[in-house]
Amino acid sequence: MVDGHDSAGTIATTAKLFEKEASDKAIANLQLRVGELEEIETMLRKEISGLYGKLQTQKATEATLTSKLASKEAQIEELLKSLQVADEERERQRAEAEVQYATKEEEANAELVAARRAKTNLEVDSMKYKSKISLLEEALRAAELQAKIKTDEANILQERLEARERDLKLK
Repeated sequence: MVDGHDSAGTIATTAKLFEKEASDKAIANLQLRVGELEEIETMLRKEISGLYGKLQTQKATEATLTSKLASKEAQIEELLKSLQVADEERERQRAEAEVQYATKEEEANAELVAARRAKTNLEVDSMKYKSKISLLEEALRAAELQAKIKTDEANILQERLEARERDLKLK
């Protein structure tokens, strides 16, 4: 019985040893697994920390870009207002130029009409003067002809007088 008991004791001891060995292996495997999980946890924590850092950087970049965008939008608004003011000024100047052009055109037309009237008056005056000149030239010719006739008459009278004087002397 000692043998049976021994063998039962040995089996129990062996079983306990197997159990202990299996437990030790399981504990070792679990410790390895815990170690791996701790490494994974550490790696994930670093990755999460890096992601938070990137997130903070992205948020800062977003804030900067949002600020720049707001600034650019304000500049665009200012430019649009400036362009609108410039367009309104250009339109005002164009309208003013049209009015001035129309006024100058009216003035030019009035000056043209006045110049045409003056030209017509000068042409009429010129015709009157030409007519007067023609009449004066005709009067001059008539006076010259009359003077020639008088000179001829004076010569004839002179000749007659001389002829009478000769006749008187002969008698």
